[in-house]
Amino acid sequence: MVSDTSASSWSHELQALASLCIGGSAFDAEGLNWSRLAALARHERCLGLAWSASAHRIKASAPSDVIAHWHHAVRVNAARAAARLELAGLISARARERSISVGVLKGTPLSQRLFGHWAIRPAGDIDFFTDARDRTAFDALLLECGLMRLEITALGEGRYRREIGADRQSVEVHSNLFDESTMVSLELGVRSLVPVEIGGFALAIPDAVSELTFLAMKLSSDGTLRLLHAFDFSRAWEIASSADRAEAARLARSLRLQNHVEWCLTFCTALLDAANGDRKALAFLEAERGALQVTRMLRLADGPVAKWSCLLGWIYPWNVRHHPRATIDLVGERALKLVRLLGLRRNWRNTASARRLR
Repeated sequence: MVSDTSASSWSHELQALASLCIGGSAFDAEGLNWSRLAALARHERCLGLAWSASAHRIKASAPSDVIAHWHHAVRVNAARAAARLELAGLISARARERSISVGVLKGTPLSQRLFGHWAIRPAGDIDFFTDARDRTAFDALLLECGLMRLEITALGEGRYRREIGADRQSVEVHSNLFDESTMVSLELGVRSLVPVEIGGFALAIPDAVSELTFLAMKLSSDGTLRLLHAFDFSRAWEIASSADRAEAARLARSLRLQNHVEWCLTFCTALLDAANGDRKALAFLEAERGALQVTRMLRLADGPVAKWSCLLGWIYPWNVRHHPRATIDLVGERALKLVRLLGLRRNWRNTASARRLR
């Protein structure tokens, strides 16, 4: 498990992983700890991306056990992605039959569009977006498809699951692209849904402008700044048309999120430069990844009101305010941290007193 990927001791692995993910020529395997690199790739959710772009480099330089585990993880993810793509296709087809408008966020369609294959990004939950007016009908549809409703939050977001053998398939339903936000309270729907065919299944995905805004917020508000989110936004921005980029920038300004988009562009540029061996860019990445999430969000907040709102969101996250169980969990988690902090201070004081008595 990677406990602190922002520490300078991970510099070599961080640069190497970034280089592998873009197939960069600056990759340097000399003195590389491959076990640590593989652990970092898993933590950053980049196992598939690095393998897709640089399998030949991994096979040429990594120890045999690392190669075997890495390749196995990629195959397992491909099987999981295939199962999720099939389920997303089934649900989407039945939704069309009932004239329920639903789109798939992230997942296999985003993987196909950004990186050329639907199984490159990690296969986790299936995230659907639908208008709040269609939630009741879509809930009934999901139950008919064999999913079990886990919860419907007070914000109207739904979580479902079905189990097929050892495979636990989870579905989340959203009507707000910012529903997971902790420090920013915004509502953003999908402007339009675009039909696509992925692996033989007919799906719908958000339009490019909505997707760019969503991916920017996903990256800028990520507590650990995982590299996958950076590569998602970087690639989406790269392939977007000039008109879509300009419209995304206009939308960001209207939501007072222009600082977030600009920061994402700066961070992603530094990531690509670091992947190509730029040490200053690598230092910038480490500094940003080592900073507290709240300090970054306060920096990016546009104006005193937004900064105050962000601070309140950090104290009492927006995404749990109407969710009693999550609120209880949050209070318990912070109380436990406080107890641990007080315990550490008490131990430090006792140790200091003992030293003075010697």
